[in-house]
Amino acid sequence: MKGKFDDQSDNVEHIQKNINHTIGNMDLAEEMIKITDGARTVKSLEENNQRRSAALQSIQYKLKYEADNNKNI
Repeated sequence: MKGKFDDQSDNVEHIQKNINHTIGNMDLAEEMIKITDGARTVKSLEENNQRRSAALQSIQYKLKYEADNNKNI
């Protein structure tokens, strides 16, 4: 039985879309922080953005890896 071909040619596009989405969520959270009075909500939004920032570094590393691999193909 043959396995499915794993087409990874669009990985860079998908990763870039994830980066853009994450940055957009961070921006929205920052806007919410500016207009929100609740300390609990602000803390939650700030914690979410800290996690997003850490994830963003990881995603950007993966983007560079995929882009470099596509050059070698």
